Amino acid sequence: MIRCVIFDFDGTLRQSVAIKHKAYFAAVRDIKRGEELFREIIREFPRMTRYSGCALFAERARDLGIDCPDSEELAARYTRACEDAIAACPEVPGATAFLDWLQARPVYCFVVSGTPQTPLRETVKRIGFEDRFVDVLGDPVSKPEHYSDILARTGLPAAALLAVGDGDDDKAAAESIGGRFVRVRGGAEQPQTNECAVDALDEITSISDLEFPDA
Repeated sequence: MIRCVIFDFDGTLRQSVAIKHKAYFAAVRDIKRGEELFREIIREFPRMTRYSGCALFAERARDLGIDCPDSEELAARYTRACEDAIAACPEVPGATAFLDWLQARPVYCFVVSGTPQTPLRETVKRIGFEDRFVDVLGDPVSKPEHYSDILARTGLPAAALLAVGDGDDDKAAAESIGGRFVRVRGGAEQPQTNECAVDALDEITSISDLEFPDA
């Protein structure tokens, strides 16, 4: 019986995967060679964070004699650009319908993302989803750590946990504690062989081998 559902955010609740890269360019729009420099950094460090990426940009701009704000201001610009764009972007199909369906049942719902926790919580609040979740959790704590903490916090067995995400890191986090995983198509990574995957989140309610409590 599934008693806890953990959602990733980008590509899982909101169609916001591409926004993360675009926000870098928005943050440096008024800086000479800004987009060019950030494209180089993204190619070299595809797993960078907003903080490490902005620090690299500021360092390289200074080395080239380009006037630009410090890394903290660049990261703040990035965060504002992300929040504005995510608030305006569409949800992943079926997200609200599935959350409504879960809210009528005794199921704990959490968000666990690789996004820094403070801006993630602000974004979830801004789109009006904060009352749907027990908690919204992010970086710097890793996804596997958050998953383990959630099991301890809820007192549930691993078999009662379902992870919903678009990335291999979501699947790995679920497997690390023995939970189930459903992938959302169209996000960060493609479904793997024999993997349960959906195009819309409310399709999860019809997966035959997932049992949920009655409303």
